[in-house]
Amino acid sequence: MIAEADVDDIGATGVLLEKEGFTGSDVCKLSWDDVRFNQMGREETTAQIVIIKEFSTGSPRDYTKPVCSFSARELFRRAEELKSRGIDLNGRRILESSSGKRMTSKELAAYCKGALLRCGVGPDALKPDPSSTNGAGSRLLQSHYHHRLRNNGVKDGSGISEFLLGRSLAGNVTCDHYCSMTSPEAQEHLLSLLDRDKTLEPPLPDEVVVSTERLATAKRS
Repeated sequence: MIAEADVDDIGATGVLLEKEGFTGSDVCKLSWDDVRFNQMGREETTAQIVIIKEFSTGSPRDYTKPVCSFSARELFRRAEELKSRGIDLNGRRILESSSGKRMTSKELAAYCKGALLRCGVGPDALKPDPSSTNGAGSRLLQSHYHHRLRNNGVKDGSGISEFLLGRSLAGNVTCDHYCSMTSPEAQEHLLSLLDRDKTLEPPLPDEVVVSTERLATAKRS
């Protein structure tokens, strides 16, 4: 659904970013200025999202992280399509259509819920949770991201896990310092971890079956 969505289907873009672990409120605040395309020295398309957070423990901290290759390609496709329509992306929100309509976090939560229902997720999994500030669809997409991290070998509570989930690293002894995560080497490592998961990639084509019948016949003759 995401790969086939029109650039003006900003809800699909929101689903894409929530599948990368962002909260609905954060997604709605992101602008194209926050995206760094192709600055990781790879041949394939890459995208890093610039995130500066301020926790109660101190000064603002840099949580810039890469997104998986599928998400990078999709964000790049949308950016190029908007620019081809003569739209200036400077200062423009990512969840803003070519006509200038912006999506609110409430609208995004409803869109995510509808998209998951259309994909076959049961309604019981999308019931509201009074203890959470996130909508059911957003909560499930973030849980999916957390599940992907665990499957890729990222331990719960580790510095890498907390960084990718945008949580404070204060007092975390598994991480030397939060800013080390934004070094080129660390960003390369984070992208490699995220790209281990192939659930967002299209399936590979079926293997070609090579028949040897004609070859055997020719050899006998």
